[in-house]
Amino acid sequence: MSQLAGAVRERITASHHHPSEETLLGYAAGTLSAGPAVVTESHLSSCPPCRARLASLRATGGAVLEDLPPADMTPEAFSRTIASMELAGLDLAPALRGAVAQERPAPHPERPRHLEGVQLPATLQAYALGRWTWMAPGVKFCKIIVPGQPKANARIMRIAPNVRMPEHGHTGIEYTQVIHGAYFDGFHRYGVGDFSEADDDVEHQPVSDPLTGCVCVTAQEGALRFNGLLGRLLNPLGMF
Repeated sequence: MSQLAGAVRERITASHHHPSEETLLGYAAGTLSAGPAVVTESHLSSCPPCRARLASLRATGGAVLEDLPPADMTPEAFSRTIASMELAGLDLAPALRGAVAQERPAPHPERPRHLEGVQLPATLQAYALGRWTWMAPGVKFCKIIVPGQPKANARIMRIAPNVRMPEHGHTGIEYTQVIHGAYFDGFHRYGVGDFSEADDDVEHQPVSDPLTGCVCVTAQEGALRFNGLLGRLLNPLGMF
């Protein structure tokens, strides 16, 4: 391998991608929708720097909220706010601990810790999963079942090694967190722990790592917009 090729590979391997400030603010405030919140939680569970950023945002936001009149929170927003506090390493008052115990569903034996040999992040182990569904050659996904959120479109995707995903754009933001393997989207390489946000200006065709493939958790605000022949087949099905 040439020195230039080695330097490029080292730089790509060392890159690491995190949620935007807007995403962390939405998560801290409990305003991020259910699907993107699931993906963000997956990243926070394995990223101490982002948990530190979240704690800082919550501290700043708490000072602002003290000057605002009280308002009711939906149960979903309450649960996500408590989860963000725990991920940030903040202690809960005894009264809050009791409320959290009542809000959270009891553990379910069908919620897996491993998925086809891949260890799931602790946050994903809290959810039941749907059946695997074929999407394209070498690509399948299963739905993450979020209690009380039937429209949450969070999914786990498994992509075989060296598979080129269908070319697509977005009608909103696509959130992706890699939990095994890696992929290259034409702009950046995303490895385990990396977080991607692709908005409606992005048209891309991710390619999975030729050795490991890729397993990721993903969600969209809006829908994917597939291009080409496969797009004409997938778009009418409303799979994403």
